Amino acid sequence: MQSNKSSTPLEFIIIDSDRDTRTDLRHHVEAQGFKVLAESTDFESVLQFVQGLAPDVVLLELPAASTDPMELINAVRTELPNAGVIVTATDPSPQLILSSM
Repeated sequence: MQSNKSSTPLEFIIIDSDRDTRTDLRHHVEAQGFKVLAESTDFESVLQFVQGLAPDVVLLELPAASTDPMELINAVRTELPNAGVIVTATDPSPQLILSSM
């Protein structure tokens, strides 16, 4: 699978609060031949990463209740309408799962 940027591999950013999870995700993404542009725990900088790096895929762990999950997902989708957004959550509600699809 290739990105739309000529024949380069898909480019990812990883946003997750857990260091071990980020490391595992990076390993699995890179093992498939894809490129990780950046990783972070900072949910406030998600949009800066998205705007500045323009990844093909955003792996996004939903933050704690202090941030509206759908607002964050919609902001990423608005900024990069052609990018894939893969959402993870430790305790997702059924409503959140349905609304994020």
